[in-house]
Amino acid sequence: MATNVAIRGRVRPQLSPFARFTRYFLKPDLEGEPRILRWFIVLVVLAGAAFMALPLWWNIRTAFLDPSDYFHMPLYWFPPKPTLENFRRALQTPNLARGYLNTLILAAIRTVNALFVNLTAAYAFS
Repeated sequence: MATNVAIRGRVRPQLSPFARFTRYFLKPDLEGEPRILRWFIVLVVLAGAAFMALPLWWNIRTAFLDPSDYFHMPLYWFPPKPTLENFRRALQTPNLARGYLNTLILAAIRTVNALFVNLTAAYAFS
C-alpha cells in the first residue's frame, strides 16, 4: 500500500518495491526505448557469447586433461591434474610438419580461387 512522503515540501506517494522496479525498467531512457529491452538485449548477447565460447573452453580443457579423464563422469570443467603430455605427444608426431604444409597449400589455393570468383563477379556487377 502506498504512503505519502514529503520531499522538499512536496508530497509524493511512496511506491511499493514492485512499482519502483516496473517504473525504472519500463520508463524509456534517453534513446526512447525501455530499459528492460536493453537489459534483455544484453542478456541475449551474453548468452550467445557464452554459447560460442563453450567449445573453445572445451578444447583448451581437453588439451590439459589426462587421457584417462576424457570421459570421466561427471565431466570435469577444470582439469584435476593438468598435464602437458598431450602437447608432447602431438609435437613428437612425425607427420605434424607435413600436415601444416598441406594446410597452408590448401589455404593458398582456396584464397586464390575465392579472389578469382569474387573479382569476376565484381566486374560483372560494375
